[in-house]
Order: sequence, then structure tokens, then C-alpha cells
Amino acid sequence: MKVISFDCYGTLIDWEKGIISSLRPLFEKYEVDIEDDEILEIYSIIESRLERNYMPYKEILKKIVIKFSDYFDFELERGEENALLNNFPNFEPFEDTNEVLKEIKKRGYKIAIISNVDNDLFELTKRKFEFEIDYIITAQEVKVYKPSKIIFEYALKVFNVNKDEILHVAQSYYHDIIPASEIGIKTAHIKRRGFGAVPRVSSKADYEFDDLRGILKII
Repeated sequence: MKVISFDCYGTLIDWEKGIISSLRPLFEKYEVDIEDDEILEIYSIIESRLERNYMPYKEILKKIVIKFSDYFDFELERGEENALLNNFPNFEPFEDTNEVLKEIKKRGYKIAIISNVDNDLFELTKRKFEFEIDYIITAQEVKVYKPSKIIFEYALKVFNVNKDEILHVAQSYYHDIIPASEIGIKTAHIKRRGFGAVPRVSSKADYEFDDLRGILKII
């Protein structure tokens, strides 16, 4: 392998914790009785539907909040549709992210990020990383969202390597493992907290690990 590519949100960044911390204040304000797992499950359904046709991810984040308010029948005050967007800069890396990816760089691999995000939003996240990123592929750049295989095919051209020289690492079967595998890229699934805020689908990766430290055992 020459390049190890990563999904960002849910794999390197604690996406689910960020979602809950963004939306929980609204549910408390409008007296919506909802468990964290239900927030994440509904989020996964709304987001995956909105991502079928490209629009900036900032717009998707706003629409998700509006859809929640419609679903639970409360009327947002002006500006509250920005709950996810405003909290986005506060989403933090998992505790193993910087440790493991710095070690991967030391071992001579190139690191890539393939993410369903806008460029400027990713820049807010990038500040939290302590490792050098060689390639950044965003949905804004390609004008398509994962699980479309187009974004992975585009990444192959940018990396300029053969399929067998890449390992793609991700938490989501739906967004990452399935489409990357379908075009012949080896994959490693990071279980994290299970399905989290992504659609529930059945699949299998080449490797399965509980956290990112497992990657160091195979490179």
C-alpha cells in the first residue's frame, strides 16, 4: 500500500457526539422526549435522502434541523436551523486519531481524506489534526456525495496509484465500505459505536477493527 485514505466524520471525528450536542438543546427547549440513538437513526435517514442530489453540505445541515422540527412538530425560531452548522467547529477528533495517523505518516504512507463535506467546513476540522494530509477529496470538489462510486473513482485519479495500492478506512458501510469495495479498493471498517448516524446496511470489509490502532497491525 502507498496511500491510506480515511473517511473523516464518524471515523476520525466524533460525528455522533457532535450531532447530539448540537441538537439536544433544541429538543430540551421544545420538550421533545428522544433518546440519543433515535436522534442518530433519524439523522441518518434524513441526511442520506438529502445527499441523493448534490447541494452544499452547509445547506444539508440546515435542512436536517428543519426536518427534525417538522418531524416533531415544533417551530424553529430564526437562526435555530443553524444548530448543526454553528456547532460544527466544536466537533472533536476521537482520542486515537492523531496518535495513529501520525504513526502512519512516520511509516511512510500518504494520508488522504475522502469526505462528504464542503471545503471550508473541512478547514475548520483540519485545524484539529496533528498530521500532514497529502490529499483531500471533498463532495464539494466532485459535486457528489458518498456512497456514489464517482468520488472514489475521482480519488484514484488524484492519487495516481493502482487500486491495490490503496486502503480505505471508514466507520460507515453505507457511505464508504460498500462503494470502495465495489470498485476494487481494499477496506478497513472501524466499528466505533456501530451504525451511529449512518444507514443500517449489511456488508463486510477486508479488515474489521474496534478502533484505528488496528490499522497499525496490518501496515
